[in-house]
Amino acid sequence: MRQTKKKPLSSDLLRNIHAYWRAAKYLSVGRMYLDDNPLPISGGTLKRTQEPLARA
Repeated sequence: MRQTKKKPLSSDLLRNIHAYWRAAKYLSVGRMYLDDNPLPISGGTLKRTQEPLARA
């Protein structure tokens, strides 16, 4: 097995990776929520869609 010298990740790269994973988690949780509670197609009001979000 070859040994290689690896440099630690820069703080900028770590920050970007962390931001990517936060965004990915946010989108996947939103998708799971909408799969269980789809938004109304027609006749919905802003208040009607905000109420379930306020309870979460």
